[in-house]
This record gives sequence, C-alpha cells and structure tokens, in this order.
Amino acid sequence: MNKPNISVIVPVYNAEKCLYRCIDSILSQTFTDFELLLIDDGSKDSSGKICDEYAEKDCRVRVFHKENGGVSSACNLGLDNAKCDWIAFCDSDDYVYSNWLESFIPYGFESYDMVVQNLRFEDENGITWVSSLKENIEVIDNIVFFLNLLVKHGYVGYRMNKLFKRSLIEKHDKLRLNTSYKFMEDEDFLLRYLKQVSRVLLVKSIGYHYFLPNEVKYNIYEGYRLPQYNSMLAELRDLVGNRYNAVEEKYLHFMTTAWIRELKKTNFNREVLCGFRNFIKREFSRCKLFYPTKLVIVLDPIMIFSKFLLKLQCKYKNY
Repeated sequence: MNKPNISVIVPVYNAEKCLYRCIDSILSQTFTDFELLLIDDGSKDSSGKICDEYAEKDCRVRVFHKENGGVSSACNLGLDNAKCDWIAFCDSDDYVYSNWLESFIPYGFESYDMVVQNLRFEDENGITWVSSLKENIEVIDNIVFFLNLLVKHGYVGYRMNKLFKRSLIEKHDKLRLNTSYKFMEDEDFLLRYLKQVSRVLLVKSIGYHYFLPNEVKYNIYEGYRLPQYNSMLAELRDLVGNRYNAVEEKYLHFMTTAWIRELKKTNFNREVLCGFRNFIKREFSRCKLFYPTKLVIVLDPIMIFSKFLLKLQCKYKNY
C-alpha cells in the first residue's frame, strides 16, 4: 500500500447508534487515497468493537483504544499516529458526503497551507442549512481578511471542514488540541495553526453534515470560562497584532456577557464588580457595551452608579 495523502481522524466515544453511518460515509469517498484513524476514547458501549470490525475489513482503517480523556485527547492521539501529508477530522455523530475529501483537493491545492469548505448543519429539530460561501476564494498573506471571512460564513470554530497540512502541525513544537479546554478547542487549535499559514483556499463545495448540539446544554457565557477567553484573546492578538477583526469582536462580546452574567449570579458581588471594571478599562475602546455605561463604570470609584446601570442592563437585556 502506498502512503495515503490524507489522514482522517475520528474521535469515538459511546457512538454505537451513529458510528456505522459515520464510518461508512468516510469509506465511500470518491477520493480513496486516505487512511482512517478511529480513536476509541474509552467507550463503554460497543463502539470499540465496531471500530475493530472495520479494521479487519479495510486495510485503510487503523484503530486505537485509550482511556477516556475527551475529544481533544482523542484527536491528539490521532495526530500522534497520522502518517499522511494532510489531516482531516470527522466527529463520530456526523457523516460526510462522498465528495468530502475530493472537495479539499482541487487542482493546485498543494500550494496552500489550509483548505476550507462549507458545512451543512442540522439542529435537534431536523432543520438544515448551509454555511454561506458561494464562490471559491483564495487568501494570501491576509490573516485578518481570512478571519473575517470565517466569522461571516459561520465556521470559525470547526475543525471538520478544514484540511490541515501535517508538516505545519508537526513543525517546531508539535501542535495539539488543548486538553484542558472543554469548549472552543477547535478554535484555539486553529488560531495556533494560523501562525504558520500564509496561503488559504476556501471552496464553495459542501462535504460535511454537522449535527448541531442543543445549545441549551452549552452555555458559552459562564463566568468560569473567562480565563479561557482571556487566553484565546491573547492568542488572537499574538496572531494579528493590533488589527481589529470579527473574531476579536466575538470574543469581547462573549467576555462582556460572561462578566455580566457572573455579576447577576453573584448578586453584584464587589470583587466581581472590580474584575469587570478592570476588564472594561482594559478593553474600553473595543468592548461593545453601551458607551455611557462603560464611562460610568470607569469613572465611578465606589461603583454605586455602576451597579445600578448594570442591574438595568440585566433587566432589559437578555443576560
């Protein structure tokens, strides 16, 4: 068997109900020169056995069993064992169309550091829609433009619609997903990967069917996530410098909302108020909070008026 061109990494955990659909869709690709790495992340159902069945039937499939450590650790084990020049990811509860891998490799794709394609989303009610890229776009040495495009078309935080170059992942310190993150780990991985990227191709093809989790279960504004937001904002600014972009705007919105919800949850605890005030001072010009409210927070030393305004904000806004 010749060295395949693409390593497809699938983290698997208790996915017996949808795993056959996922693996069958990958093995049915029109592009066949790939290896499939199934990472059984300590599944307690029959997922591990299903993975082994496929490895016995198809020489492109390799299976790794590990103790449960989360999706990031499973992806990292896949990266440790990938043999190919390019890396693609698929989640075990999703599936792909037969053109998924082929859509990543149009003529001349080798000259790019990453290729991105559209996603088809499906929510818990069975409603589907497609991310909005309508034409192929080439981006060269313009990371801010690229980040703005990702936000505009709605797929900044997904690894499954992106093809990564393994040589960049393995360059210098090996790039891996942060196992301490329980959310937005894909986005963090992308920010660090982009530090080595100069040429990106976005293609209008749709190859991936993503099942959107119930957002009620994933409240992204909880205060305990503020340290991660701070860390990711620092990563972003290290990447783009002082150039404002749509990803930074999104992070600052998340952080502002997280602070306000934390204030509400703690009954406007003074220590939390001080933390929020320091955040507003630091991000005054870019934070998307009502300007008079920001000004009062910064100028109010005893924070009585600040507390009053923020309580009004919580009352009339959906915090």
